[in-house]
Amino acid sequence: MRLRKSRKLVSILVTLSMLMVLLVPLAAPAGAYSVNRVSKVVTLDEDFFGDTGSVLTIKEDSDFVDDFVYGDVFQLILPSDVDWYEDDLAVTGPVDYEVISDQILELTFTDAVDDNAVDEVKVNLSVELDGVEGDIAVEIDELDSGVTGGTYVFARVSGDKTTAKALSVKTIGDPGKGGDIRIEEASLGSLGDESQYIKLKLPTRFKWNTAFDPEDQVKVSGGFSGMAFTAEYDGSTMYIRFTPPEDRTTRGMITVSTPINPDKDANYGDIEVSISGDVADDHDVLVAKYADYGVDVTVDSLEEIKAGKFAQELDTITIEENVTGTLIDGRDLTLVLPEWVKITDATVNFSGVDGDFEVPDGKDNELDITISDSTTGTTKGKIKVDLEISVEGNKSGDIEMTVEGKKAGIAEDISLVVGTAIALVEANADATKDVKIGVQAQELGTITITELVKEAINEEPNGEIAGKVTLTLPEGVWFSAKPKVEVTEGNLEIEEDNITLSATSGGTADGVLNIPVDGDSTKVSTLTITGAKVTVDRTVPTGDLMVKVGGGAIIENQKANIGWLDGSAASGSASDVDEGEFDTGTAVKVKVANIITPAPGEVSGTSVFTIGSTTYTVNGIEKTMDVAPYIKGDRTYIPVRFVAQAAGVADNNIIWNEADQSVILIKGDRVVKLIIGSSELLINGIAVTIDAAPEIVDPGRTMLPLRAVAQALGCVVGWDAATQTVTVSL
Repeated sequence: MRLRKSRKLVSILVTLSMLMVLLVPLAAPAGAYSVNRVSKVVTLDEDFFGDTGSVLTIKEDSDFVDDFVYGDVFQLILPSDVDWYEDDLAVTGPVDYEVISDQILELTFTDAVDDNAVDEVKVNLSVELDGVEGDIAVEIDELDSGVTGGTYVFARVSGDKTTAKALSVKTIGDPGKGGDIRIEEASLGSLGDESQYIKLKLPTRFKWNTAFDPEDQVKVSGGFSGMAFTAEYDGSTMYIRFTPPEDRTTRGMITVSTPINPDKDANYGDIEVSISGDVADDHDVLVAKYADYGVDVTVDSLEEIKAGKFAQELDTITIEENVTGTLIDGRDLTLVLPEWVKITDATVNFSGVDGDFEVPDGKDNELDITISDSTTGTTKGKIKVDLEISVEGNKSGDIEMTVEGKKAGIAEDISLVVGTAIALVEANADATKDVKIGVQAQELGTITITELVKEAINEEPNGEIAGKVTLTLPEGVWFSAKPKVEVTEGNLEIEEDNITLSATSGGTADGVLNIPVDGDSTKVSTLTITGAKVTVDRTVPTGDLMVKVGGGAIIENQKANIGWLDGSAASGSASDVDEGEFDTGTAVKVKVANIITPAPGEVSGTSVFTIGSTTYTVNGIEKTMDVAPYIKGDRTYIPVRFVAQAAGVADNNIIWNEADQSVILIKGDRVVKLIIGSSELLINGIAVTIDAAPEIVDPGRTMLPLRAVAQALGCVVGWDAATQTVTVSL
């Protein structure tokens, strides 16, 4: 029993001792912290010495008011080419200080520190420069004090004497006033304190307008405030003479307004003022544009316009005179949009000038505006135009408008981009499969149709007709059965039970897949078509099998839709191009397979190539080549000799022509010619376009696009994405 009590007592003592340790404060502050900052970053001359005007403040954080401790030491360290300048050095706060080297200022906290209040140390950064360039920083080395260390930029050095810029660029006529010019010391004192001049010179055939007193056009400020100066005009030259103040503490500035009088032979365009001086640097400053009688055309912003949809609005287009009186009474301005755009509505507002416009009929890409009263005085005429447009369903890119108005006073037509047409859907397919001419029910890869914006596919385009998405095969190709169609992304709704096949416009039965839409999307959606099988007629040429994606659900403004504009069905027909409509019913085309023509029983050899490997097989026998196949632009490239061999071309029938950089392959009665860098090959002299060009790679190997060449020589090409292998059968 006694032993058990002893163990219990020891346990209690250990616990108490741990608690006492936790209650004892640490010997050094756990969260020592100060807030440090410089008052400003100043620009200095490379020969500067004295007080920079920037102050470094080191302030105890309010949460740690006892961190500044009597006797603690810290240092302020300058870069190697910057010295402390003791004559102007001043330090305030509960510290003693001493410059212990050119770069090191040491500070020691005195007994004036207050453990119950926030202490603060301020150091005016007084320095002497010795060839320094760029930013200058002071480093705080906290040593063992409660000060937070860090590096703080307080100055920078520029080798320039002055900077100059135009505060604005004005468009002027005869005469006019350009933008003000500000000339500023590049650094404090960079212009020195000697008597000097600054010269401002206009281009040839422009003079300073003597109707304005030159001294009234000059203002001095900053370190030059109150400085005496004189100013005078001498034709195209203006002189400003002055002596900078010796005791300035900030950079001096001179602001000059620019009244300009062009000669009758002055050239239209930019007006630059050339600035120089006996101390100031040379500058050329653009202050004005001398304008002919003309207009400036702008658009508030570039709106994204959905191709294939009605009631699409461009942002406001503004036509403004450069000089009053430009637009002439009784003359016309014409706004011309691309032919794939139709104007369906317009609003035109006039200010400073009067006019009228022709209400658009929805069948044209032009808007005519007639000027009925020209401007006078100083107020420039302004015309604001708001257009509602319809864009052809297969177009995308910049919508460029041209303003034509030579008779109205505009010397040259003006063009600018006023909006951006965006496509509504994109289509992709696994196009690696081959389909043979004359063969039925051949399977295609997966096809996807993806909205590029929500509600691109509509349940009821125009608010009247039932929307559908269509996939149309070319003449001579038709669907063997209805494929599976489903929404795999987003929340578009379709009527899966009502998907149908119908004939193409040319009459091919089941050449069109119709997908009815049952609800618009609120999220970008994707339609996925799988298990599609097609039959290819013997009249179909070899090459790419392309599918057209369209339908009224995507292209609202196609003529096949009954109705036009704002859902009005009564005014339209399904056979005519009505207001705002186009013939186009296809939004995008997509390649879904390769059409080939091997005859039954023609296969006599098989070669298999693997991307990235120099090993290949011919009828199962492994062989080696000196350059590995690679993929470029989704096309496999193989050295010419091995492509030819796989296609059954003998080595002596591979001919290289150095003169035109071409390769000729002869197989039986078929001659195939390819030219390096050309996307066209010749089969028995007939040009065929291919989607990959032959090329030469190091070390001097001619590489051919395998599929295009093999098919041109009558071979069948297969691709296995999983194993990255290409099979050529002949």
